Amino acid sequence: MNLDSPVKSLKGIGPKTEQLFQAVGIYTVGDLLGYFPRDYEHCPEIRGIGELVPERKNAVYIRAPKSPVLNLHSGRKTAVLDVEEGGCRLRILWFRSPYICSVVKAGGSYVLYGRVSEKNHMLYMEQPEVLSEEQYRERQKTLQPVYSLTKGLSSRQIQRAVRLALDDLPEETECLPGDIRERNHLSGYQFALEHIHMPADEAGCIRARDRLVFDEFFFFLLCMQLMKEETAAVQNDF
Repeated sequence: MNLDSPVKSLKGIGPKTEQLFQAVGIYTVGDLLGYFPRDYEHCPEIRGIGELVPERKNAVYIRAPKSPVLNLHSGRKTAVLDVEEGGCRLRILWFRSPYICSVVKAGGSYVLYGRVSEKNHMLYMEQPEVLSEEQYRERQKTLQPVYSLTKGLSSRQIQRAVRLALDDLPEETECLPGDIRERNHLSGYQFALEHIHMPADEAGCIRARDRLVFDEFFFFLLCMQLMKEETAAVQNDF
């Protein structure tokens, strides 16, 4: 695999998902790795149902009273789970995700992470991620990328695709000589890609950004110099 490989060459990206990536301008693996996050966010503290804030992403701890029920009449195979706590009720919906019925089991404890809305005095959480408390606590230690999206495409999908691409990316994608990197205190290209998409902390994110910004200006100036030399080499007939 290389930067020119089609994005569908990554595991888990079929024709429908490929169309979603193409809708945001991602056609190749190179396009994917160059599709940088527009922002980063910290995962919020875990809340109880009565503490959830509508119109924001929330993390809620639940103990599932039963497995989600699959509603086949909606036309979207919607899995539905109602959870109550202290007189507060939360309805959780997963669209086109029948597998979730085998993931969330009766009596199991989970942290759900997703956007909460309020309709007719009832709280809803649509398409949340399902994590163990340990998994969520680990995620809280890192910055989470936020990408510009289209309907049907999530930041987690992009992040998973980036992870697959980076794991298969050959080391020869490094384009700056070592002396230039050392002289300008720059990270390697692979490090920059990994830490701009999945930064462990703010320092790593800043270091990655510095390298990628340097690349942009360096190659811009290089192209300008080449154009100048080509222009000077053209014979002037006047």
